[in-house]
Amino acid sequence: MGAFELQPATAAGGQPGAGAGPGAGAGGTTAVDTQAPLITGFRADPAVFALARGATPIAAGAHRGTRFRYTLSESARVTLTIQRSLRGRRVGEKCVRPSPRLRRAKRCTRYRTIGSLTRTGAKGANSAAFTGRIGRRALRPGSYRALIRATDAAGNRSAPSTTRFRVTG
Repeated sequence: MGAFELQPATAAGGQPGAGAGPGAGAGGTTAVDTQAPLITGFRADPAVFALARGATPIAAGAHRGTRFRYTLSESARVTLTIQRSLRGRRVGEKCVRPSPRLRRAKRCTRYRTIGSLTRTGAKGANSAAFTGRIGRRALRPGSYRALIRATDAAGNRSAPSTTRFRVTG
C-alpha cells in the first residue's frame, strides 16, 4: 500500500460505512427516485350514467354520475383527461375528420379532448367522483373515454391507462 491511497472513512462505531442508512449511495447521499408510479384497475363505475345536477366538486355525492376507480403503487398527482369519441376516416396512419373527399376511406374512431381533472392520489386504492361535468360545462350525451396519468413527487410519469364510459341524456 502506498502512502497516498484513500482509506475508508470510519463512523462512530469504528466500522467503515456504519453511518450510512438504507438507500444511501456513494458518499452517504440518498438514492434518486427513478421509478414511475404504476396505475392498475382503472375503471368507471358505473360505465353508463346520467348527468348530475351540479358541478363535479359540489354534486359528486349525488346518485347520478360515476366514480373513476384506480390503484396507485405510490402517492402521486393524478390527471384524468376526458375525451369524446367521434367518427373519423383513416388517412395514412392518422384518423381525421370526415369530409366528402374522404367518403371512401376506411372508418376509424378519433378522440377530441374535452377537459381534464387533477386529483391527489394516495398509495393503494383511490376513487374520484365525476358528475359528467367539467367545471360548469356538462358533457353532451355520447361515448367518451377517460385517460389517466400519474406523476410522483420526483416528476416520474406513469404510462397512460384508459377506460370508456357513456353519458346518457
